[in-house]
Amino acid sequence: MSMSKEMIEFNIYAFLYHYKNIKMSFTINLRNEVNSYDFKRISQEFCDTYYKGMSLTGLSKLLYLFHSQCKCTFITDEVIGEHNILIKLAENNVSRVLYDKLTGNVHPVDNNKIMINITGVWQAMTFQNQYTELKGFSETFVLEIQNQTAYVINHMFRWI
Repeated sequence: MSMSKEMIEFNIYAFLYHYKNIKMSFTINLRNEVNSYDFKRISQEFCDTYYKGMSLTGLSKLLYLFHSQCKCTFITDEVIGEHNILIKLAENNVSRVLYDKLTGNVHPVDNNKIMINITGVWQAMTFQNQYTELKGFSETFVLEIQNQTAYVINHMFRWI
């Protein structure tokens, strides 16, 4: 059973409307020094939240991690905005994702940004509750810290 693009968008927007009032933030505790933060701890907390959430509930409950104007490249398709990222996954029949063999690197960028690169093995669960084949992937996030909250402002995903 395949879903039309209109049906996917309707389901996504209905979900977003329902959960609009429980949007949470990924809050961090800054160190005492001005413009200084523990980028490794922040990155670890983000990855724990993101990858566990994608495995348990899917991206729809993790949209609060993304800035509203986040730029995303999913394989070769570029989208802007956290809702469009969700639509892109739905168009590819991805409900949630199981991960294995995750490894990563993290680097501070400027005074308020962090770049995270993760590689591993990815297996999607479709909307029909079937698993896809295992695939290697590389995923890069750029987090920006605004008012003690970290948001994804750039996101790139590619098969390897």
